[in-house]
Amino acid sequence: MVKAKDVMTRNVITVKADTPVEVIIKILTVRKLTGIPVVDDDNTLLGIVTEKDLLGLLFKHENLENMKAEDYMTRDVESFDVEDSLEDVCTLLLDKTFRRVTVVSDGKLMGIVSRTDIIAYIYRELVKKKS
Repeated sequence: MVKAKDVMTRNVITVKADTPVEVIIKILTVRKLTGIPVVDDDNTLLGIVTEKDLLGLLFKHENLENMKAEDYMTRDVESFDVEDSLEDVCTLLLDKTFRRVTVVSDGKLMGIVSRTDIIAYIYRELVKKKS
C-alpha cells in the first residue's frame, strides 16, 4: 500500500503565526505556492494560509499591513498521518476539491501532498513499469 509519506513533499516552506500578511503574499508569489502551513517553534501545525484565505482578506480588510497569519489562517486543517494511504488522501482531495493536504506525525508537520505530487508519483510509476 502506498502511503502519504511515500508521495509527500518534505522540507515544506512554513511561516509562524506572527508572520505579516505582506511576507506571506511575497512567499506565495515568488515561490508560486497556493498555500503555506503555519507552525510553531516545535513545528506543530497550527493552521494553513491559502490563496482563498488571502482573497477573502483583500475584500474585507483595509489595514492589511497590520494583519498576521494567526488573524486569518484556516485553523481546522484536514491532515493525514504519514502512515495513511494515498487512496485516502486522493479521496479527500477529490471530494473536497482541495489542492493540497498536510501530512503530520504526532501533530508535527512532516510534509504536504498536493495534486501535483500525486500526478508526479503516478508518472514515476508508469516510467518504472516501462523500463
